[in-house]
Amino acid sequence: MSIFLRLLRILLAAVLFLAVLAGGGLFLFSRYLDSQSFRTQLVERLSAAAGRKLVLGGELDVSIYPLLGLEAWDISLGNPPGYGDAPFIHVDHLVLGLSLGALLDKRVDLSTVIVEGAQVRLVLLPDGHGNWEGWGSPEPEAPAVETAAPPVQEPAVGLPPVLIRGLAVSGAAVRFEDRASGEVFESSKMSVRTGRIVPGEPVAFSLESGLGWENMGLDAKALFSGKMITDFGGESAALFQGASLQLDVTGGLLPKGGRAVLLADVDFDYKAGDLSLHDFRMKTLGLQLSGSVTARNLYLDPQVQGLLEIKPFNPRQFLERNYPEAAPKRPGEALRTASFHSEVTGNRTSLALTNMALTLDESVLRGDLAMKGFSRPQFLCNLELNRLDVDRYAALWGEKGGEAKAGAGGGERPEPALDLRFLPAALLSGRWSGQLAVGSFRSSGLQWTDCLLEGAGSGNRTRLELKSSSVLGGTLGGELVVQTPERQDKGAPALQLSASLRVADLDVARLPFLPEQRSWSLSGKGAGTCSVQLPVKSLSKPVPLREALAEAKAEAALSVLSGVLALTSAGHTDRYPFSRAEAQFRLAPATQPPGEEGLIGAADMALKV
Repeated sequence: MSIFLRLLRILLAAVLFLAVLAGGGLFLFSRYLDSQSFRTQLVERLSAAAGRKLVLGGELDVSIYPLLGLEAWDISLGNPPGYGDAPFIHVDHLVLGLSLGALLDKRVDLSTVIVEGAQVRLVLLPDGHGNWEGWGSPEPEAPAVETAAPPVQEPAVGLPPVLIRGLAVSGAAVRFEDRASGEVFESSKMSVRTGRIVPGEPVAFSLESGLGWENMGLDAKALFSGKMITDFGGESAALFQGASLQLDVTGGLLPKGGRAVLLADVDFDYKAGDLSLHDFRMKTLGLQLSGSVTARNLYLDPQVQGLLEIKPFNPRQFLERNYPEAAPKRPGEALRTASFHSEVTGNRTSLALTNMALTLDESVLRGDLAMKGFSRPQFLCNLELNRLDVDRYAALWGEKGGEAKAGAGGGERPEPALDLRFLPAALLSGRWSGQLAVGSFRSSGLQWTDCLLEGAGSGNRTRLELKSSSVLGGTLGGELVVQTPERQDKGAPALQLSASLRVADLDVARLPFLPEQRSWSLSGKGAGTCSVQLPVKSLSKPVPLREALAEAKAEAALSVLSGVLALTSAGHTDRYPFSRAEAQFRLAPATQPPGEEGLIGAADMALKV
């Protein structure tokens, strides 16, 4: 029997049991409702029926007319041995009402069952057993007999017609703990509403739940509605009719007043444990998301497969419509089309986007993204980018000529600052590892090819390493490490940044960041190393360069082989070839006085030719 069907039957059995108790027991014991003996007998009978300890910690009120009613507060139902001391379910407030006239007519007619503040804790042990199993008192073993007597066919006793006017659950929470994998799933702020419940007939329902994304600045909730089939003896294994899931998200990176709504149809085969979300529909913020996801064998070994796709759209129009402050300021042919598609795979401990392709104009990012674990996830990625021209896109946000001249003509020049906001917070706080291979990359006039970037993060230490790249006719590699200091004293930097760089066989004449070469030029093959250690107080805003250099340490070494230094004066050029030139540079921490031109540093320099 499936887990879902067990839980459903347990719920129906509990409601029917309480209904019969309300109809028969409450009237007989009405003179003793306020006595401790009545509470004791009620707890004993319910505990025996459930096979678990029941605790009535609050008040208990019983009414006789016009309904046989039961109202209780602070109710807890315990777990079987081996599942911990926390209760299986705790309810703050429960209200039941049974029609007396229907009971005299041999019918069970319950008013809407009200449940407030229900907290359900589901635990799955490593051996595959859960605390939702093993209900009722254990049956005694039959004594051994030498000759088996023919079984006596007892007459079937049918249940009276049952009608429950509805179920209203508010403020509920569900926690699922898988002790085999260590995963924990939680859902809070849940509410459930149903229509009339008649066994064998479809039941209209709606379930609303918060998604717990407040730490991402999102107000997100899920709404699940439709009709549930209660004829479990039929041939059909479908549990729902016309069921749909709606995810409603606001806040976060969405524009002010913006709202993202995702709709999907839901099918569930309760016999096989197969859940299907299909016909995804989202046309929010000008994006059209489509796809489907199927989870099979949920009871034993869940396996997830599906497809996701964002139809081609215009990124420029998307920004202009939703984020005008971030939209490009200049016209251009770039930023004209984008799209996304990916396969979805997963199991009970992981979820992944595989065979993914994110397209922006001529750039295509392919690869896999995976999340291992859900309560404390670790993210893995293996990506490949064919090419990216950063200069082409940066020009779209550059100032127009007139604006640039106006800015240069008046006002003070902005103070140089160290801006590390390009490092996403998730890279610094999460657990992740992965690599990115880039075929061609252009930035600041430099053309990079065959780049391989690897990285990893452990929560307090993040490492990014450029394993290899080809640029300026040579090779370049480096490493960037950002970590949290072991001691967080008041006023101390929040992070410690260290970086290293190594180059070999560079064409020195092609270096774009040398001073403007009007009177001199340098050529040759260059190699060098550089390392920097820098405390950073904040990554959320730019830090003035003076403040950053006050604690910085740097070392650099550069050598040029088979070079030529050319000096030009009065139209005449003198050339000085050399076999080897070496330069070393060291910078020690130094306080930077405010309001002065230039930077002050305790530096050592050495030059050898």
